[in-house]
Amino acid sequence: MKILVVEDEPLDLELIVWSLRAGGYTVDLVTTGAEGLLAARNEPYDVLVLDLMLPDMTGIDIVRELRAEKRTTPILLLTATTAVEKRVEALDAGADDYLTKPFDIGELRARLRALTRRAAAD
Repeated sequence: MKILVVEDEPLDLELIVWSLRAGGYTVDLVTTGAEGLLAARNEPYDVLVLDLMLPDMTGIDIVRELRAEKRTTPILLLTATTAVEKRVEALDAGADDYLTKPFDIGELRARLRALTRRAAAD
């Protein structure tokens, strides 16, 4: 599975990338929304993992842009906020799943597997 991780927090990024690679996944990482959009547009990924709050744009902005371009890659948003309104906004914008920090890496892997299973079934 090839995954793009867009995360600006160094410790979160390190943990996520290390854990996913240890699980046998191929992982590309970027730290800004602009880099994430460029990578998502230029590389075929099985799933995208986006932080909600990035320095230049939100993960929801990225989701909206990719969905407006009719890109169907599964997207999981990560955030420290637990506000229900943000989860609803993210899902309504086109995100496929949402996970709040802190999270268990096993749950992240399971959610990514579920997203790619659903994408493969479509």
